[in-house]
Amino acid sequence: METQALQSVYDQLIKGIKKYFKKTGFHRAVVGVSGGVDSSLTLKLAVDALGAENVTAVSLPELGVSSQENIDHAKGLCKALNVAFFYQPINPFLTDFYHLPWDPNKLATQNTKARIRAVLLYNYANTADALVLGTSNKSETLLGYSQLDPILKRIKLGPDKLIERGVNPMLVHAVLKRVEKNKHKTEMPPIIKLKMNN
Repeated sequence: METQALQSVYDQLIKGIKKYFKKTGFHRAVVGVSGGVDSSLTLKLAVDALGAENVTAVSLPELGVSSQENIDHAKGLCKALNVAFFYQPINPFLTDFYHLPWDPNKLATQNTKARIRAVLLYNYANTADALVLGTSNKSETLLGYSQLDPILKRIKLGPDKLIERGVNPMLVHAVLKRVEKNKHKTEMPPIIKLKMNN
């Protein structure tokens, strides 16, 4: 992407963040930082839009699983951007889930970890009168958490067109099925309207 195009994207993102915060009346933001690209970029945009003094970063690794290199990257970035930084491993909050009367499968365990992180971020946000800034990308939004961009970028074409363009049919159907299955994560739950008899 050319420099001018990148600058345009950057300007639109900064403008969008400022506009949303003005609309909601909030001045502070909290970002969950992992040391990865998505959260690092979100943190930098937040600082540029709101000022470092209005942004807090929270690192929520799982000790023994999360990469120490990523944890160090997150700490280093926060120091470089001069933002407030909290470090809180999620391990203590997982303990009770190891003693449930059922045996959670891998998906349940992964979702539990993500939700514990979300609870902690929102706990801080409520405490500090701040908004949580999401760090997901479009692929994660569509699938819940995975990256298959070549298919997702062309998802509106439909399975037949994708297959015609040479994409593996099994992969196409598997990805589309996954997107459909995760739709509930991107839509508000339905409200059942009741009709009252007079």
